[in-house]
Amino acid sequence: SSPTAPTAPSGVAAQGDDAGCAQVSWNANPESDIHSYRVYYGIASVEGGAATSYDDSVLAGEMTSISICGLSDATYFFAVRACNTAGLLSALSLEVSASVSNGSAQPPLPPLVVTASAGGPGCVDVAWVPNGSPDVVGYVVDYGPESVEGGGAAQYQESVDVGNVASCQLEDLPTGTCYVAVRAKNYFGLLSTYSAEQSADVMETAVFITAFAAEAEAGGVRLTWEVRSDETVRGYNVYRSAEGGGGAEVVNGGEMIPSERDSYLDAGAAPGTVYSYTLYVIGQSGYEYRSSTVTFRTEALVLGLGQNFPNPFNPSTTITYTLPSSARVSLSVYNVRGALVKTLVDRTMPAGTHAVRWDGTNSSGGVAGSGQYFYRLTAGSKTKTRKMLLLK
Repeated sequence: SSPTAPTAPSGVAAQGDDAGCAQVSWNANPESDIHSYRVYYGIASVEGGAATSYDDSVLAGEMTSISICGLSDATYFFAVRACNTAGLLSALSLEVSASVSNGSAQPPLPPLVVTASAGGPGCVDVAWVPNGSPDVVGYVVDYGPESVEGGGAAQYQESVDVGNVASCQLEDLPTGTCYVAVRAKNYFGLLSTYSAEQSADVMETAVFITAFAAEAEAGGVRLTWEVRSDETVRGYNVYRSAEGGGGAEVVNGGEMIPSERDSYLDAGAAPGTVYSYTLYVIGQSGYEYRSSTVTFRTEALVLGLGQNFPNPFNPSTTITYTLPSSARVSLSVYNVRGALVKTLVDRTMPAGTHAVRWDGTNSSGGVAGSGQYFYRLTAGSKTKTRKMLLLK
């Protein structure tokens, strides 16, 4: 039978505080196939008709309570939906409300110890000691060619939110002195004052990656680039990481792509996957100059049954078929009366494109006569059929 949507969560409750947070809780669903819950919220009631949808939502996973912070002074309305392993969502739960204020929210203290040092060409390495405050959720690194602390500028030229880490590398910087300060950010979204300013001299960049792109090509993903260099380029490496798949890997293996090349085909890209690609240019000194990252989604596979080739044929032909996922497969040949001539495949096959040859014989080993035949692919509950012609 077809999977059914779960029931809406019951027992939803919400409690606000004066620190910009609301605690939302609910009862666990009775269904055994519940995968996760999602909490919806906003400053207008959906159940009361003041809004058609909630302003925002947050995934709570398998938990039955969650704390939502960074809220402004207001009355918020909350509802919860359950999601099962089939990806089906329940209806919204009954709506509840809670009043929230953030009158006690204060900006965090800045990091006390910050260092800045020259990295590779065009780069500065920045590190800091986290201030240890439990409400700090990340850091913002501010930088530019003029000193703010020394009065040369009112604010830094650039700013980057680096998340909850303790170091980062600033890239693609102009040659000269780079001035840096770090600010802490808490879960109310409030930023600290600047840390003590630091500075570092930026090494001159000898290699410029002027273009890097990814596009679909038969057999994989084609990466192309343009590089302008004042030094000899030894070769290239292409790094690839899959969305949610961990760290990056070198697509071209242990051998550099020759310096005279300006493209590379990633033939190992899986279908229906989001990839991030980065080009590394290896200079004469061995330093690797990194491009900006490009993202590319490969096309997902769909069930397909190709036309046999050659067609007409004598004495044999090849049939191709594509599976979007691993499945039990049956591929059989029938005559015009619908009688089974021969089964070519009858087993579980992995996702991908496969090819099988029919030598024009029946299941007893005898030679099939001239005429029209049908070949049928069954994969799970789906079926596809095509015609072919045997001429002698």
